[in-house]
Amino acid sequence: MTRESTIHFVFGGAAAGTLVHFLGDENNVEVTEVRDPLAFGPLYDYGTSEGNAIRGKWLQTVYYLIGDAEGWQWISDDVGLPSLSVDRDKSDNNYIVWIGQSVDEQLMLRAICALLPEQQLLIADVTKGKLGDMTVPTVGACSPEELATVKLEPLDALEHRALAEEWNKLTETSSMVRLWDGDEIQTVDEEFFDHSLLATIKTGPHNAAKVIGQILGQYTGQVSDTFLSYRISVLMQQGVVCSNNTGSIFKLNLSLSTNG
Repeated sequence: MTRESTIHFVFGGAAAGTLVHFLGDENNVEVTEVRDPLAFGPLYDYGTSEGNAIRGKWLQTVYYLIGDAEGWQWISDDVGLPSLSVDRDKSDNNYIVWIGQSVDEQLMLRAICALLPEQQLLIADVTKGKLGDMTVPTVGACSPEELATVKLEPLDALEHRALAEEWNKLTETSSMVRLWDGDEIQTVDEEFFDHSLLATIKTGPHNAAKVIGQILGQYTGQVSDTFLSYRISVLMQQGVVCSNNTGSIFKLNLSLSTNG
């Protein structure tokens, strides 16, 4: 007789670490960390060998451009979410998806709905838990104590199919950046955050880490420091932004180029 297991899906290392701490020594429990940054990069034909190869090549270029080879190594094996396609068809398993107001968490939910179409999913939505006034409503920002207040809710079969269809439509488009507006996923151009970056840098020179931090605060849960670092690097390559020093991307002092 196969023993029932409970599999928790969560996006990102911070969320996975907190969840592991919260779950403690529970038996037959597995935490699956989704690492592929679903909010940016090509999703066309996602999950196919060709689509994954194109996505992987693009992401590798991004990580190497910003000098984060270790970051690429960390996520490279998860491109295409192979962890969701291996041994996940056991009906005697429980599947719990942890989400909040992060675009990556919302995209992860939709991807799981598409990749596990026949499985009953339980949703752990941290926005319905008792969070502190200063806690950002994403799984990675919650404490173990806050996670303990979240109640599991079964995902309705109709909603499961609707979310899966949303994901399938995203994998049929050429969009490069995705946002979560609180109700649905929106697609935008790769240059979407450039205006905010340039407006922040305008009165420079400004430290790149502070510029990125400011934009992260403006778009909580909607964009990563990796993608913002990439866009700064692109703007520098284009001659729109310059730096008066050298070093890692986060240490650069940025200003607008006089000839940009």
